[in-house]
Amino acid sequence: SGVAEQLTTADEGLEQRPESWSADGRTLIFTEGLTGTEHLWSLSLDDDSGPEPFHVLDDSRQTGGVFSPDGEWVAYGSTEDGNWKIFLQPFPQTGAIYPVIEEDGLYPVWSPDGSELFYLGPPAPDLLSVQVETEPTFSARTPESLFDLSGYTLFANTRRQFDGAPSGDRFVLLRPGVSRQTGDGDAFIGVVIVENWFEELKERVPVP
Repeated sequence: SGVAEQLTTADEGLEQRPESWSADGRTLIFTEGLTGTEHLWSLSLDDDSGPEPFHVLDDSRQTGGVFSPDGEWVAYGSTEDGNWKIFLQPFPQTGAIYPVIEEDGLYPVWSPDGSELFYLGPPAPDLLSVQVETEPTFSARTPESLFDLSGYTLFANTRRQFDGAPSGDRFVLLRPGVSRQTGDGDAFIGVVIVENWFEELKERVPVP
């Protein structure tokens, strides 16, 4: 078994949350700060320079940084334009910043081929997609709504609560359930995994 290695140490009173590995596994993007004060940092495993600011703007919040499949871009959410919007930056950084959407949005997730970003946006929220091109220059098409997620609370905080399958045609999401202890409809949020479900099914409904 492997041994856990501590990569960073947060200052007192702050939290750090891992977000995404680069395609080569040598750079980590992570969020530092508490809700309301989040910013994006990066950590290279190729030297001892330690964490470096990736996108830190004192008057706004940044979180949800994700590397593109080829490792050449980072998509993330930021409030630098007021509400949450999604932006792209090349990696390594060049100073260029590209807004991906005009309306509100958060929690970007790349499609497996890197040609599309999935994200959450109001009003329901909806799960939306936007096609992006990075060569020869950056461009983004008009977003399209994929699913109405009314009843979900996925836009309530700054921790991404959905992901896309490697096949690119399925998604997994967390949805509020009902607490077994309190009956509170928002108290229990989690993923339920049932093991050996086929054996249990055979016991309840015997196969002839």
